[in-house]
Amino acid sequence: MQAERAIRKKEARFRALTRSFEFGVVMLDPGGIVSFWNPSAARIFGYEAREVLGRPLPEVLYRRGRPLDVTRLFRAACRGDGQRFDGRVWELQALRKDGRRLPVDVSLATFKVDDEWQGVGIIRDVTQRQQIEAALREREGQLHQALEAANLGTWDWDCESGRVIWGGRYRAILGEAAEEISTFDAFCARVHPEDREAFRRVFTESRDANGIFSYRHRLEWPDGQVRWVAERGGCVIDEETGAVRMRGIISDITERVEADAERARMQAQIDQAQKLESIGRLAAGIAHEINTPTQYIGDNTRFLRDGFRDLLGVLEKYREICGKMADGGDAAALLAQAAEQEKSADLEFILEEIPLAIEQSLEGVARVSKIVGAMKDFSHPGVDEMTAINLNHAIESTVEVARSEWKYVATMQLDLEPSLAPVVCHPGQINQVILNLVVNAAHAIAEKFSEGDGSLGEIRISTRTDGDHVEIAVADNGNGIPESVRHKIFTPFFTTKEVGKGTGQG
Repeated sequence: MQAERAIRKKEARFRALTRSFEFGVVMLDPGGIVSFWNPSAARIFGYEAREVLGRPLPEVLYRRGRPLDVTRLFRAACRGDGQRFDGRVWELQALRKDGRRLPVDVSLATFKVDDEWQGVGIIRDVTQRQQIEAALREREGQLHQALEAANLGTWDWDCESGRVIWGGRYRAILGEAAEEISTFDAFCARVHPEDREAFRRVFTESRDANGIFSYRHRLEWPDGQVRWVAERGGCVIDEETGAVRMRGIISDITERVEADAERARMQAQIDQAQKLESIGRLAAGIAHEINTPTQYIGDNTRFLRDGFRDLLGVLEKYREICGKMADGGDAAALLAQAAEQEKSADLEFILEEIPLAIEQSLEGVARVSKIVGAMKDFSHPGVDEMTAINLNHAIESTVEVARSEWKYVATMQLDLEPSLAPVVCHPGQINQVILNLVVNAAHAIAEKFSEGDGSLGEIRISTRTDGDHVEIAVADNGNGIPESVRHKIFTPFFTTKEVGKGTGQG
C-alpha cells in the first residue's frame, strides 16, 4: 500500500510538472497504448486527453508526406529488432484533428519500468522557429542580392587565428585566386607594396582601439592587374568568450578612381583654359604694358646707335690730328678742326644723354622681364597635387598681370607680411581667385569714379598669419555689392555685370 501511494504521488507530481511544459509530452505503455497526454500535446494536435488515452496513438505524425506509425516503431524497438529512438530528434509534420498541418520536432525514447517497456515522446511546435528561419533566409537572400547589385564583398577576420571568411562578390573583387586568400596575411600579400604598411597600420589601430575604419588601397591580381578597393569595417568582441573579430565590406572602386583621375585631368585643363582666357581678356592691356618700355628701349637703342656713330667720327678726327701733329703740322689749326668736329657731333649732349639712355633701357628690360615673368607664373599649368608656394610672390605676379585693368582707375596698395610661411594650395586656382577679385574691384571702382573729377580709387591687398592659417584680404572703395543680391554672392558664376564682364566666383 505504501509503495502504491508513493507511485501515485510521483505520478501526480509528474503530471503537475508536465502541465506547465510548453512542449507536448506523450507516454506509451508496453502495448503502445497512450498512457499520458499533457495539455500542450492537446494544444498541438487538437485532441483532448480523453480522446486518445487508452488507445493507440492516432496518425498524427507524418514524415515526407506519409503517416509515421509510432506504435509499430515503438513495439519493434521494444522487441530489439527495430531502430532505437534514444537521442534522436525527428523533424516531422503534425496532423491536427482539424486537418491542419504544422512542423514539429519530436524526440522519442524508450525505457523500462519494472521490467516493462515504456515510451515517451517530447513534441515541440517549431512553426515560429521555421518562420524565423525562413525570414532569416529571405534576409540573407536579400542581403546577397544587395551585395551583388552593389558589387560588395564581405569579410570576417578571426584576429586570434588569422582566418578570414569571405562572402558576397569577393571573387570578382579579389580575382581568380580568391579562394587562396584564407588568412589576413595572405590578403596583405595581395595589397600593393606601396600601400601595405599603411593598410596594416589602419587595421591594427582599429582592432586595438575597438573602432571603425575606412580605407582605400590597391590590390594586385595574380595576372598583374592593379585594382583599387575601398574597405570599411570595425571590431567585434564576443561578450562571453572575449574573442576579437573584425568584420566589414570591400568594394572594387577602380572605375570610380579612374573616373576621378580623368575628371581631375579635365578640371586641370579647364583651369588652364580659364587662365589663358583671363590672359586673353587682358591681352590688350598686357600688350600696352610691354609696348611702352619696348618703345623707349627702341628709341634709346637708336639714339645710342646714332650717338656712337658721332662719337666714332670725333674719335677718327682725333686720330687724324694726332698723326698730323706727329708730322709737325700746325697745332692751332688742327685743334680748331677738332673743336669743330666736337661741335658738329654735339659731343656734350651725347655724353650727357648716353648714361640716361642706358639706364632707361635697363629699366625697360627689367619691366618687360617682370611682366613676362608674371605672365609665366600666372599661366603656367597647375599641378594635380597641392604644393607649398610663396603666396606673396603669387599675389605680386597676378597684380602685375592685371595692371592694365586697374592702373587707370585705382592705386594698388600691397601690405604683404614678409615672414609669411609657404602655403600649401593649388597655385593656379589661387592666382585665378586673386585675378578675379582684382578685376572685379577695378570694375567696381571704374563704375563709381567714371563721372568724377578724375581721381583714382584704391585697391588694397594684404596677407597675414592667423595661427595655423594665412589670411588674404582684398578690399576696394568701389560701389560694393548691392544689399539686394548679397545673398547670391556664393552662387557659382553669379554676376551683376553685363555679358563679357566679370566672372562671379570664376
